[in-house]
Amino acid sequence: MDRDHRAMFVLKMPSTAFERWDVIEEQKFTVDVDNLVKRFLKNTCKEESVEFSIDPERARLNVTLRGKTVRQKEVPILQPTDEEVPQPKVFFKTKARIIIGSLRKAISDTSLVSENVRIAVEGEALKISATGDMGSVHNEWEKGSDDLIEIRGEDDSSATFTTSYLEKIMKAIQPLSEAATLELSTDMPMKIFPELDQGCVLDFYLAPDTPPPVGTEEEAYEEQVAGVVQPGELDTAPAEAPTPVPIEVPVIMPVKVPEPLPTPPTVPVPSIMLDMRVLKWIKL
Repeated sequence: MDRDHRAMFVLKMPSTAFERWDVIEEQKFTVDVDNLVKRFLKNTCKEESVEFSIDPERARLNVTLRGKTVRQKEVPILQPTDEEVPQPKVFFKTKARIIIGSLRKAISDTSLVSENVRIAVEGEALKISATGDMGSVHNEWEKGSDDLIEIRGEDDSSATFTTSYLEKIMKAIQPLSEAATLELSTDMPMKIFPELDQGCVLDFYLAPDTPPPVGTEEEAYEEQVAGVVQPGELDTAPAEAPTPVPIEVPVIMPVKVPEPLPTPPTVPVPSIMLDMRVLKWIKL
């Protein structure tokens, strides 16, 4: 299980899946899976075989990679947790088996517009959609399509999940199998597992995104801003009315308008008439 308790996987490998199985007694140990995969198994080739052995005295998991060369690595064993993570027990109402490449492409499309994706089985169709500020994406496979191998269910089911978690799951299972199965119930954890050989089982469980509870402070604030709740209705006790403050209004005294001045007599303005020949001479 991840640190946020949002996703977990269960891997079961029977002894028949190993080329060599030398186990004297059952042992339980805890390792950091992220550290094991990214640091110690990252450069593993397909031609190499992996051998695990436990050194209890040094609290180490020995990893030996055998191929053209022999590479040995040690992974520290962590202190076991007192609480064992139980496998989710969910009654799934719908089931869909689909080609992983088609499913991964649809989830990748939804990541372009939103951080959340809605997965639904409605009738005889599998639907994957997302809506965000950048737009919306909708993918649908009907029964009988080439990529949708199987679909069945007792009732319609749907839930919303975090896109980034689904992208990581798709990346992990696509190299292992061609098809994957989704088991879903409304607003419940979803189960995704690929088809593996030799009796191996790899189950992924992903918790849905739950909306915030009704009545939270954030929701109340948003409703008040939107005008759904008027200011003052959220207060548990009525607020006291503010004490009125007297305002002094200045008295405006009438202003005496002076009488208009007498109009001066009209004085004729002298006019001058010049001969065009005089203007021509002035110009020269």
